[in-house]
Amino acid sequence: MIENEKQYDIENELKSLGCVIVRSGISWSKQRNKGTIDFVGYTIRKDGTLRAEVLVVVKQRMLPIHTLIPPMAEAAEELGVKYVLFILEGQSHWFNAKTFIPLQEQPVFENEAAYLQNEDDLRQVLFEMFNQLRGYISFSQYLPFLCSVLLVRFFLHKRDRMIEWEDLSNDKFAQVVKEAEDAFDLNFGGSLSTLPSLTSILKYLDGFPPSGIEISKAFLKLISQLSRERGGNDGQFITSPHIATFFRNVIEGLGQSDAKALDMGSGFGFVIQAVHETCRYENILGLELSRSASSVCRLAYLLEGKSAEQIKVLEADAISWLPSTGHESNFDLVTIDPPLGYNYSAPLTEEYEVAKHGKAKASDLMIEKALRLTKSGGYVLAIVPENTLFGSGSSKRLRDLILERAIVEAIIKMPDHILKPYTSARVSILIIRLKKDVDETAEHVFIASPEQVEYLEQTVTSFLKWRAEGGNL
Repeated sequence: MIENEKQYDIENELKSLGCVIVRSGISWSKQRNKGTIDFVGYTIRKDGTLRAEVLVVVKQRMLPIHTLIPPMAEAAEELGVKYVLFILEGQSHWFNAKTFIPLQEQPVFENEAAYLQNEDDLRQVLFEMFNQLRGYISFSQYLPFLCSVLLVRFFLHKRDRMIEWEDLSNDKFAQVVKEAEDAFDLNFGGSLSTLPSLTSILKYLDGFPPSGIEISKAFLKLISQLSRERGGNDGQFITSPHIATFFRNVIEGLGQSDAKALDMGSGFGFVIQAVHETCRYENILGLELSRSASSVCRLAYLLEGKSAEQIKVLEADAISWLPSTGHESNFDLVTIDPPLGYNYSAPLTEEYEVAKHGKAKASDLMIEKALRLTKSGGYVLAIVPENTLFGSGSSKRLRDLILERAIVEAIIKMPDHILKPYTSARVSILIIRLKKDVDETAEHVFIASPEQVEYLEQTVTSFLKWRAEGGNL
């Protein structure tokens, strides 16, 4: 076991030689040999990906080096490094990784780019930073910390103050977080008072770009990954990655362009990301009631470099939100990922048909609202619980409204396990097109029930082919 202080010294030594990223505990396996490398140092290629340069083996006692070479030769070949460093009783011994001829001088490494750009590498860096905080803070504390770190790095870069990054004490960090949150009107919640010394934590972001689309993707994917492992209440803000991909593929196939989209109940922004990735919408508006969740969502697109004119997320209840005068029925696309199991009771700020006789499900209310806000010929994509399709009460009234105002193009039952670990609720996706004429009718509906997430892409392909061949258009 390498002591923390000694580990820090080794990492600093490699970084001083030009290895921007240093990772510990790297697993490898080849033929009969397998094991863990103490450290691997990386530089950044021109395309923003990592190149392994040196593997490091640390032993607390002096051992014959020739006994260490055979397994490390295989590991070096597998990892593609140029050098091997043995640290024996604190003494460094450098070798060429191909010939294992000792080096007279330690090498110096050059980076071809200043920052990482590969999404998987970026996510791994953020995950490694998270691992260093295990035992100090919970996941619910880590999320606001992660947001704060990325915001501070972005803020200092925008203000030409990156020189401050190297010397951020805990107190100074908290001060800059407050300054940055005020500047961008964000609030992630949580307390930073229980954090360990940030000196050894922030070094994980060496080589991490201050902004860029790949950061936004890596950031949201890490949140989803860690939250799925943890379970808990964050599921209300996270869209299943399979559903988000399903949305993106359907929306891409709808063929809308230079259009306006609205996302009701944006959470952390997974559906907005899916809509944005299609590159078909010049304006995307998100509505999210939670202050902290809407801040996370806005941070993702702030990091990406999107202006408020392109992607705007409001802290607002989608049920009671009112568009500005003259903007009713103004959206080409409305997407809905509702809070499942949540009911509203009268009085509401608007008159809702589905709530006239008492409480109504949030999902029913959102769809009724979407029917008002979507243009003639526009689309509504909504995740709905099973009882929306077959239940009585508000769901029955909603179905009548849909048939009156829109054409149901598709009902696609999602695989039963798609929302786990957050809930075992069964859901479907409705694809609704607003009528162009009040007398418009449809004879056919595309209905599918893919049993596994692996079949979702094929389902989208089948739906889009059905539309292209006439469907109910």
